[in-house]
Amino acid sequence: MIVLDNVCRTFRIGEELVKAVDHISLKINDNEFVAVVGRSGSGKSTLMNLIGALDHVDSGSIIVNGTDITKLNNRDLAEYRLKSTGFIFQAFHLEPLYTVYDNVRIALMIADIPPRLQKEKVINVLKKVGLESKNGVKVSKLSGGERQRVAIARAIVNDAPIILADEPCGNLDSLNSGLIMDLLKTLHKYGKTIILVTHNINDAKCADRIIELKDGRVIRDEASDLFSI
Repeated sequence: MIVLDNVCRTFRIGEELVKAVDHISLKINDNEFVAVVGRSGSGKSTLMNLIGALDHVDSGSIIVNGTDITKLNNRDLAEYRLKSTGFIFQAFHLEPLYTVYDNVRIALMIADIPPRLQKEKVINVLKKVGLESKNGVKVSKLSGGERQRVAIARAIVNDAPIILADEPCGNLDSLNSGLIMDLLKTLHKYGKTIILVTHNINDAKCADRIIELKDGRVIRDEASDLFSI
């Protein structure tokens, strides 16, 4: 379970202080699929970065499976990011001159997985995203949808229980967006906790629950089948 208690994060832009996350408290259960929606600047990505420990809170606490990650030292935070979370970004963040195989293997190398185990893990995860036949192809030769599937493979290769997807379909056409959302639904079916940030209400409706933010605050939190624009 992920528990946010009175979490705040403020940024200074010039002379102005902007409350990107403003006293948010909420709970996300294990194996829940949650979509976070709201206009640009509402705090969606900041909230995700706080849960993923890519950013730090100004105040409040974030407790993940009983551990307050806001109190962890740098070493333990790095381990949390490696073993507990898998990030999927809109911009992919892949190495274009590396092969599909090597882009996914990077996550295993960082996690100090023994080389003898790496090949099996990479091939297995590429099968899950339908890219086993592309394992030797450089990422620069792939379509946008294929690149996002590589990014998903990299995010799940360490079997992290929490998947954080920040606008994963933002750069994709409707066909590839559908494929990516189907993959996220499959990951959820197999036990992953999915937190999806999106502008697309149709993508958000794939989740169990939709949380809407405005000016850094939660203004709606309800089951997706009850959510209306």
